[in-house]
Amino acid sequence: MVLNYFSQPDRAPDSTEFLKDSRFKTVLVGYAIPLCVVGDVIVNLLTGRVWLPADRMGGDLFDGLVQSYPTGWLFAGVVTLKCGLAAGLWSWYGLANHARTEAWSQVALLVSLGVAAVGVIMFGVGFFY
Repeated sequence: MVLNYFSQPDRAPDSTEFLKDSRFKTVLVGYAIPLCVVGDVIVNLLTGRVWLPADRMGGDLFDGLVQSYPTGWLFAGVVTLKCGLAAGLWSWYGLANHARTEAWSQVALLVSLGVAAVGVIMFGVGFFY
């Protein structure tokens, strides 16, 4: 058995075209799902509640987030984690599948992991406070 899918072809030694995802996966996971997550974040910020994953964390972000420390930190942590998830999906599938933006995908993924980690830390502060 010869594994050709993940091995580089001999005719193009510097090309990464064989590693690209399909156009459907790129559009769906690289653009549509992150836009839905960002839309959810905007709804969370406008309503002051986290509707997904659970309808129990409310926070008043625009009028003093840390006035109620535990609830505000939980809210901010989930919203920040969602932003990191959306940025990670966009960088992994959106940026990496285009030749012009392929070099920036690793930097964007690293930043999105940092944002997601900050979200987890903020959630932890609110959870254990």
